[in-house]
Order: sequence, then C-alpha cells, then structure tokens
Amino acid sequence: PPFAKPGQTIDVTVSSIGNAKSLRGGSLLMVPLKGADGQTYAIAQGNLVVGGFGAEGSDGSRVTVNVPSVGRVPNGATVERAVLSPFSQGGDLVLNLNSPDFTTAQRLAEKINDVLGDSVALPMDATSIQVRAPGN
Repeated sequence: PPFAKPGQTIDVTVSSIGNAKSLRGGSLLMVPLKGADGQTYAIAQGNLVVGGFGAEGSDGSRVTVNVPSVGRVPNGATVERAVLSPFSQGGDLVLNLNSPDFTTAQRLAEKINDVLGDSVALPMDATSIQVRAPGN
C-alpha cells in the first residue's frame, strides 16, 4: 500500500493457481512479495482465513458459497522496503477541484495566500491549484 514503511504489517490475499477446491485450513509458507522491478518489498506467511465454502453430495450435487479458493492472511506480510513516492520528495502540492471553475480556483489560491503568505498558492488552470510546501 502507499506510504507503507519497513516493519509495518499488511494484509495478504492468496488465490489458488491449481485445481484446489478450497484453501480452508491452509497456511501460506514464507514467500517474498516482489514488485515489477524484481525487488522484494515484503515477506508474507501465515494461516489463511477463507470466507467461502463448498459442499458436495454423494449424488454429484454441489453447492458453493463465495469463493473457497481465495483466502486472506490478516497482517500476514511485513514490509521490508518502502516504495518511493514523489509526494514525500516534492516541494509542491497540487489541489484539484471537483468541479473545474476559474473563479473558484482563483479564490481558493487567494485564501491560501491570505493565510500562508503571498505567492504560496498559484492557480494553474480551472481545476488545479499549486501550493508550495513549507521548507520546515
């Protein structure tokens, strides 16, 4: 998840790849969670919690509720490496209006400048207002 720091735990969702009918009672063995870049970002393991179930009768009838081949491991992964975010590295914050309007953008920038000082906020267009982050 965004802004996760090393040492924090996160929930893990597990799905069956093969032809397993249910993951009920299963455990996830220790596995690295890797990003698209091949780097390990978290290590996961633990007991699965499955919300679905299935039952079969001797006559071949079958009932399935929810998805028994998918489970969760609450707090099952420990973050090993943080994902870099431009939010924490940049010096500016951009506010976007729900409804684009030049007048509203200008007024919002003026109010921010009234409170934080001149040239802190600048309307970029009808939707966005750029706000310079404080140095400290």
